[in-house]
Amino acid sequence: MLKKKHKLPIQLFLSLKSGSKYFKSQLFSLKIKENSLPFSRFGIVISSRYDKKAVRRNFLKRRIFDFFRLNIDKFKKGFDILAFLSSFVKSDTKEEKILEDLEFILKKSGIF
Repeated sequence: MLKKKHKLPIQLFLSLKSGSKYFKSQLFSLKIKENSLPFSRFGIVISSRYDKKAVRRNFLKRRIFDFFRLNIDKFKKGFDILAFLSSFVKSDTKEEKILEDLEFILKKSGIF
């Protein structure tokens, strides 16, 4: 489980709209903004279009946060990273493919 200090507070989701860098891949959109902290923070948004059941959305969120936790040392320090799962992705999409695409966009952004 990712430590609480590494999770991006929900109140800051809106502050990432201005002054942030935007990256897009097939399954994800990524917003990155510098913070003044010695560590990076992560947030994930999964729409109800992915699956109507919150249980499945929360399970995928936990898997993505676990990906962040396992690779925390590979990220550059001092950034707020917010990942949006695209609205056209459905629950029948394999988790491995979702995590591969997340890794791809993080490498493309230069933060990973």
